[in-house]
Amino acid sequence: MLQQIRKQRKFYENIELRALKYFCYIARTQMFIDGNKLVAQLMATKVVGETFL
Repeated sequence: MLQQIRKQRKFYENIELRALKYFCYIARTQMFIDGNKLVAQLMATKVVGETFL
C-alpha cells in the first residue's frame, strides 16, 4: 500500500515538473511577440490536463 502511494506521488510530481519546465521555457525565451506568460500558462495547463483526460 505504501509503495503504491509513493508511486502515485512520484507520478504527479513528474507532471508538475514537466508543466513547470514548459512554462519557464516559453516565458523566458519569449517565443511570441505578445502574451508570452499567457501562452506559457496555457501550455502548462495543457500538459496537466492531458494527463487526466
